[in-house]
Amino acid sequence: MSMLADQAPAPSNWFQLHSRPPQRKCNREFHRAFRAVCALAPSFLPEAEGITYATAVSQRPQRRATEDGLWMLSSRLRGLAILASVELLGLTQAEASRAARMSRAAVSIAIRRVQQDLQRPRIERLYDAVEQSLCP
Repeated sequence: MSMLADQAPAPSNWFQLHSRPPQRKCNREFHRAFRAVCALAPSFLPEAEGITYATAVSQRPQRRATEDGLWMLSSRLRGLAILASVELLGLTQAEASRAARMSRAAVSIAIRRVQQDLQRPRIERLYDAVEQSLCP
């Protein structure tokens, strides 16, 4: 009997014991930031008039439809949401990439692009409003 107790757990049990926690929290935090960005964007960006969270989420990042204005706008808003979730909500870039269903390199590029866009006053005001709504 003691010989069985000394044995290592079965592989399926070992995996359950040592696996990462579910990514639900990361997904929830990222999509919370994405909803805030989509809700506030029309107030600061005239081209974002009529955009909804559902519309922005439906534009898959892998499509790379750079000629499509809706896709480009959704890409910019997704980048802002990634930056907000990393800087304001404490997600790592790897967690944000899993939540956004993008590669880590694409997330890094999106963050860099948004940080450059923050030089523009409208984008900076939008980011400040997102910050106030996420971190009251």
